[in-house]
Amino acid sequence: MNLNIIPKDKEDLNFVEVLFSMDIDEVKDEVPLLLKWIKDGNWPQAPYIYQYFIPHVNEIEDEVIKILKSNDELWKYWLINGLLFKSKHRPSNLIMKELEYLYNNPTEDEKEAEVDISAFEVINKFGGNVSD
Repeated sequence: MNLNIIPKDKEDLNFVEVLFSMDIDEVKDEVPLLLKWIKDGNWPQAPYIYQYFIPHVNEIEDEVIKILKSNDELWKYWLINGLLFKSKHRPSNLIMKELEYLYNNPTEDEKEAEVDISAFEVINKFGGNVSD
C-alpha cells in the first residue's frame, strides 16, 4: 500500500509521478480511493486519474460497476464521460450491461445529470445492444 498515490487534498498533484510509475496490480488496493478523486471531473487530479485508468477499465470492473450502481449521479456522469467513453478498449460485458440498464431505466436524478445520455454514447461508441 503506497499512500503517496492518493492525493492529500484538491491542490495535491504530487501523487501523479508516483502513480504513473506503478503497475495496475500495485495500485489495485487503492483503486476505490483513487476513483473518489473523479467524483468531480473538474478537480485537478481527475484528468491524471482518468489517464492512468483508461487502459485498465476492465481491470477495475468491480469498482466501476459499484459506482454505476451507486446513488451518486454526478460521480456516474464523470466516470462514464471521463473514463469509459475515452477508453480505447470496449468495456467488459458486465460494465456494458450496467450502462444499458442506466440508459433504459434512468431515475429522474440520472436524467437530470444526463447519465442516461452519457451511457448511450458509450454503448453507441462500442457497439452495444441497446433495447428500449
